Order: sequence, then C-alpha cells, then structure tokens
Amino acid sequence: MKNIKALRLLREKSQFDLSLDTKIPNYRLSLLETGKAEPRPDELERLAKALDTLPEILTRDFSEELILQMCSSAVQGQLHNEV
Repeated sequence: MKNIKALRLLREKSQFDLSLDTKIPNYRLSLLETGKAEPRPDELERLAKALDTLPEILTRDFSEELILQMCSSAVQGQLHNEV
C-alpha cells in the first residue's frame, strides 16, 4: 500500500511517529507500506485518522503523483478558505 507511505511522507511523519499515533507496531507499518501485508479494518481506520484522509484513499491504487496532486489541491482549498 504505497498510499500509506506517500501520505505519511506528505504529512512529514516518520514510521515511528505514525506507529505512535496509530498504535500499530513499526514493523507492521513497514509490511503495510511495502504491500507485504494488508491492513485489518481497525488498522485502516486508525491509519486514515492519523493521516487525515479517508480509508478508501489508502486502499485504492493511486500513483504517488496523483496522491500529491489530490492533497495539494485540498491544501490549496483550505488555504483559500482561510483567506
């Protein structure tokens, strides 16, 4: 699930930070990020919450570039609403 890693990096979080936020062990996060394991529903919810996204974004097969575009669009929208 490359989306987890892409969003984690976008949010400027280390695996250790995300592990603390989600209470998912660091080794498990590594397996999830590399696609060697699939997240359980409870893990998916905790990851989505910690990464401020929807669970569907984490499970769909988006390219890292598309994730960055979606997130930058959302950030631009937030900035526009704050002005």
